[in-house]
Amino acid sequence: MPLCVDALKAAISEALAGKDVARYQHAVALLRVAAPLDPLGTPDAAWVTNTDRENKEEAVQLETALKHSKNNLVKDSIRVR
Repeated sequence: MPLCVDALKAAISEALAGKDVARYQHAVALLRVAAPLDPLGTPDAAWVTNTDRENKEEAVQLETALKHSKNNLVKDSIRVR
């Protein structure tokens, strides 16, 4: 069981360094079960909110860039004909 707690703490640290909110929440939930009194078992609501917002903004930007690229590809294919 001690290795489980250490592994979950490492997973939480890695998740906080990234952008995967679901993975972070899952690791926190598992730690809460494995070590209910551990302070890392409480989710960081501010991080979750900010990261989720940033992820959504990035997704919108990427979708816009993809749509723009598709439009340019169609225009280029029309010019080639």
